[in-house]
Amino acid sequence: MQPLISNLSVVETFDQISLFSAQIQYLTNLEYGYCEKTLRHSFFAMAKVLNHFEYQFPPVSKNCFVTTNLRRFVATVISTRGIPFIHLYALVSTLPNIYKIRQLSVPDEPVTALEISLALSEVEYTQLTPKLFQFGQETLIDVALQLDEPYRRHKRLIVFDMDSTLIRQEVIDELAREAGVYDKIAPITESAMRGEIDFNESLRQRVGLLKDQPSQIIDTVKGRISFTDGAVELCRILKHLGYKMAVLSDYAFANNLEHTQDKSKLTGKVNGPIVNGERKAELLTVIAQAEGIMKQQIFAVGDGANDLLMLAEAGVGIAFNAKPKVQQQAKVRLNQPNLLNILYLLGLDWSEIATFNKET
Repeated sequence: MQPLISNLSVVETFDQISLFSAQIQYLTNLEYGYCEKTLRHSFFAMAKVLNHFEYQFPPVSKNCFVTTNLRRFVATVISTRGIPFIHLYALVSTLPNIYKIRQLSVPDEPVTALEISLALSEVEYTQLTPKLFQFGQETLIDVALQLDEPYRRHKRLIVFDMDSTLIRQEVIDELAREAGVYDKIAPITESAMRGEIDFNESLRQRVGLLKDQPSQIIDTVKGRISFTDGAVELCRILKHLGYKMAVLSDYAFANNLEHTQDKSKLTGKVNGPIVNGERKAELLTVIAQAEGIMKQQIFAVGDGANDLLMLAEAGVGIAFNAKPKVQQQAKVRLNQPNLLNILYLLGLDWSEIATFNKET
């Protein structure tokens, strides 16, 4: 595939310019192949700035999917900071067999979300995965590569980790802060989330450091808890779309923290089974079976090493602002501050999201 621009040096000052401003509109309804006239129009305004460019989108016909081993994929490109053209150039130069590009984010504003349709063989998919991970690490732009099948847009269940995912805080760290033992507990939490120590043992150690603390610290911490940006809106829209939702947490405030008989203090022990990585994956499966939901129809969202099994068990496992080990192993990464970006992974665009927001 030929590069969109023959000389990268000419776009060094292009970062501040919105790719889709003015007349620059990428193809939105092209199903197969490419239309040279439309593509020329798409790059018309760009040519005024760059003076010289060349492009070639290889044609992909319907027959290509039938007679070859290529399958349809979608690469969803997301960055709330904006997607500079120089990075989009690098990405498009890497992706083979592109046959459609459309903007998902609001038109006439800096581009923050795109959907790129492409045809890939299994070998190409395998080769692309580490390249897209590296691209995301270097540019802070997420690229989620999914098989373009009906279930991509028709999920039925979303399962969240709670701490540092659905909410901003780590609850046990906030309890530690209130108890004056934050400096002891926080490093254990961080190490557990990175997968460096056994999760069950780490939880017992952390809860043990809360021994003899007054039970009222739980109510104090409840007042500090805040939802991650976009969490409320995302859940409202997904509920409107008929989704089932679940939160699989390591602990839910006081529910798993054992109290003394008079309920005045914490004993430093955990009540009942610990919801570790294995238990999260098991619960996801149980919920899906109870609701008659197939694996391909499940989203799972988490950030820590104890979420990896749950993410692997879902049709789409999303590492949300996750620890390095999780970033490396998850198939989809979302390193953005707002959970509402998950809707772009479904193929929803800004107008559909705005409509659902009004309806709910």
